[in-house]
Amino acid sequence: MKVGQSTEIFGSLQKKVFWGKPIKRCQPYSFHNRLRLQKRGSSSHPNNNGEIVTSKGETIALNKESTTRVTSQFKTVSSLFVELIKTNTPSFDFSLSSLAKRLPFQNAQTNIPIDSVANKQLEQKDVETKTGIPLYFDILGRKKEEKKEVAIPQWKIKRKAVSQESIDARTKHVVSAVAKAVSQSSLLVRLEDFCHHLFQYPAAKSVASREGAISILLRLKHSIPRDELIHRQIREGLALLGYADPLPAKGIRILSIDGGGTRGLLALRILRHLEKIGGRPIYESFDYICGVSTGAVLALLIGAAKKNIKDVETMYREISTEVFKQDRSTGLGGLLWSHAYYDTNKWEKILRDKIGETVMIRTAREHNCLKVSAISSIVSQEMLRPFVFRNYTLPFRVQSLYSGTFRHKMWEAVRASSAAPGYFGEFKLEENIHQDGGLFVNNPCAVAIHEAKCIWPNAKLLSVVSIGTGRCQPLNMAAGVNAIDPTNTSLKQKLSKVIDSATDTERVHTILHDLLPPKVYYRFNPYLSEIHSLDETNPARWESMLEDVDMYIRKNHRNMSQAASTLQTPRSSFQSAKDWVIEKRFLLQNKATF
Repeated sequence: MKVGQSTEIFGSLQKKVFWGKPIKRCQPYSFHNRLRLQKRGSSSHPNNNGEIVTSKGETIALNKESTTRVTSQFKTVSSLFVELIKTNTPSFDFSLSSLAKRLPFQNAQTNIPIDSVANKQLEQKDVETKTGIPLYFDILGRKKEEKKEVAIPQWKIKRKAVSQESIDARTKHVVSAVAKAVSQSSLLVRLEDFCHHLFQYPAAKSVASREGAISILLRLKHSIPRDELIHRQIREGLALLGYADPLPAKGIRILSIDGGGTRGLLALRILRHLEKIGGRPIYESFDYICGVSTGAVLALLIGAAKKNIKDVETMYREISTEVFKQDRSTGLGGLLWSHAYYDTNKWEKILRDKIGETVMIRTAREHNCLKVSAISSIVSQEMLRPFVFRNYTLPFRVQSLYSGTFRHKMWEAVRASSAAPGYFGEFKLEENIHQDGGLFVNNPCAVAIHEAKCIWPNAKLLSVVSIGTGRCQPLNMAAGVNAIDPTNTSLKQKLSKVIDSATDTERVHTILHDLLPPKVYYRFNPYLSEIHSLDETNPARWESMLEDVDMYIRKNHRNMSQAASTLQTPRSSFQSAKDWVIEKRFLLQNKATF
């Protein structure tokens, strides 16, 4: 061994053993810091309790475990080095890896804090040594692209946590401010503040209800002159509190519209006939309208926007023609690239223009606004489940079985509900990914009944009208069966049967028909002479569909007349008196008693 080689080996061995664990990363009260304090010649000294007293009078407790571990490691390194000096054979391997393998405390070094940066640098050096290729080149000699770290927005890092106590205090304050408003201008500002607070914190409606917010708003509704701006805010505030006006008819009137693409024209033709028989617009004949996919489009246009059937049909034809206009090559490319045959961005632009940017709950500002909902399917969670977009909220002690929201815009609700796989891309809202509601409930009638009973828990069902978008019974029952082996089916046939089973609308109809009382439930789903696709835009085939539905209407005219007559049943005198008593009870109490 040459002169000076022992010093080099010992120093290198120390670096190998304590690589990435510099003294500054050890505990501040460890053995190293004690040595450092003594070497500085400072006035620090140990006391009787085994602690170090610094010149400033601070005490540092010693960690016996770290002291014992580091001391034993130094002793082991020293003894190993002496053994190597005594051996001094030419064949001895003085490489650092060989020396490190002989250390008996290899497993013990995991207790020492790990310096990830130093370890990463060491790994990079090892790779460069073995391959001879710098890490900024790949195995083919091409320069690697540096991965740029995505900057996290500050609003995600620095979120202000609001305690529940502060939310409750703020809720009580805004309720009190509305009650103490003197002028109409100040009342309008405070009502806007109240609605904004409940919109931001929906759970605060429980505290607001206990503070008598419903009675305050009802008194303002009856006492304030016909100031439309104030009344619009009052109606929104009552909707945010989960309050529902008394029903205008004898019971709850529900309209449910299935999904089905352009076959929604069939539903519009049936609704036009019901409107003609009843003599009233559809939005005046129902209390609750629910739709899925294309039914969601019709539900929001008729129920929330209050458009007449003729205008909706004209708009529906224009939308269908514009959206489903796609050449085959572009469609196939989009299907492979984004799993969407049609232009999703174009569809969203049309929805913004036709459906509107109004937030769902803001539609409750209108006088005699219907309760409207659109249903989508959440596919980003462990299990597929429905999601309800509402223009209302439920009373604070009432919980729906279906999750949902009232805070999104109308076009977003339709976009989520109509995101049919293969036709349009999936739609991401907040943390959820939405697809067509027909994946879970293509017939939303059962969901509509559940939601309506949550809004009016003590009311009975007067009429439930469910409208389908056509069904086709093939004349050739053997169509699609393998002629060579009838017991064998192709993969396409199996997948088709699975889809048909998942989107079956008649199963829900059969259950409701057996459970609901007679002359309450009506289902109108016309038979079609041939199968029509969801994206059918051929005018000739549209006319063929409408001929089929006209024939169906003629055959079912009696049932449709009975349904229209039931929808017009007025509220009885006893029910009106009961509604008056309940409203007076709200008006007379300062704070609600629960």
